[in-house]
This record gives sequence, C-alpha cells and structure tokens, in this order.
Amino acid sequence: MDQRVSRKPTISDVARQAGISTATVSRTLAAPEKVTAQTRAIVMEAVRKIGYVPNLAARNLRTNRTRTILAVLPDLGNVFFSRVLRGISDTLVAQGYSLIIADTRNNAAREAQYAEFVLAGRVDGVLLLNGRSILPGRKGAVPAVPTVSLCERIPDAPFPHVETENRESARQMTAYLASLGHRSIGYLRGPVTNVLEHERFAGYKDALRAALLRVSAMIRL
Repeated sequence: MDQRVSRKPTISDVARQAGISTATVSRTLAAPEKVTAQTRAIVMEAVRKIGYVPNLAARNLRTNRTRTILAVLPDLGNVFFSRVLRGISDTLVAQGYSLIIADTRNNAAREAQYAEFVLAGRVDGVLLLNGRSILPGRKGAVPAVPTVSLCERIPDAPFPHVETENRESARQMTAYLASLGHRSIGYLRGPVTNVLEHERFAGYKDALRAALLRVSAMIRL
C-alpha cells in the first residue's frame, strides 16, 4: 500500500513502504553496488512513491564519501573525449555516483586549482584523460585518492591505466600504405601538447624505419 506522508518523508518511511529494514534502505542508498538488483529496485520504487529525497550532505559527512568522481581532460571540445565521458557518466550514475569534468586545456594553473579541489576531499576518485597527474608529490608516489589514467599510459605512474594502442595503430596504418608500394607517406601532426600525438607519431616513424623509408612530409596542424 502507498504510505505517502504529508510531512517530509524519512528513511524510516521508505523502509515501511518497501517492507524492509531501515538498515537495508540506508545501505542501498549509500552503496547500491553492495545490494542485489532486486533490493535496489524495491527501495527506489518506495523512494519514488513517497517522494523521499536523501540528505546527501548529511550522508557524506557520515560516510566521509562524496560519491563524486573527477575526470581531468585536456580539451572538452574534442569529440573523442565527449564520447568517452558519456560511457563514464552512464557507468557512474548506475552505481550512484556523479561526475565532475575538469577541462584544464593543458594549463598548469587550472590543473593546480583542480588539484586543490581533490586534496580538499571533494571527490572520491580521479580519472586522468590528460596524460599526466595533476597532484603534487614526488614521482611514483601513490596519489592521495584512487586514480586511474585513461586513453594513454602515464610513464612510471603507480596507479592503473586503460590505454589506447596509439603507437601500434599508427604503425600498422603506415605499414599498410608501405605494403601497397607507396614510398612517400606524409603525416598530419596534431598539437605537440597532445599526449596522444607523441605515440602516434612514433608509430608512424617505426613503420617507416621498418620499410627503409624516410619521413618525406610532415604537416603540423
């Protein structure tokens, strides 16, 4: 039965509506990944029916968690990153997390501002899509918060990474052109500040060396 109340609904009201314990409701709202999909569905349906709104600030103070992740980008205008962010956001939302996007534009001052944001405990984790860490500290030191690098490996980084094989992909493309008999293979090079660009250019040169060819033309965009 719908237990809609006239006052502001509480977590106890959600529990009565769902027919489960207050502890289970609290666990579901605080850490949805730790309960079954069926339990999540029951709790969220009860939340919807009685109009319960979680007090996120109070919950974060109790758990010392923000349930927010920071994604650091070199250029938000790049359509490649927008597609990656869509997948990241969909995954985080499904787990009860929010996403904050830091468009640093490879600017050291901007990176320093977001580093302070992280060190102040405003996020639970950092995703680096810019090819380098933004947090201060000695090289190889473990970051203050859980960190993962995406798209490109950060040399000697003491945290996990998910990378695109830019160098090998560029090598294979160039090698394919050489296998067709082409001997003058040009290269359109992106900004030198783009970390992805260095690996792609290296792959291009790898293939030329293997085919005993020289760099014949390079255009920088």
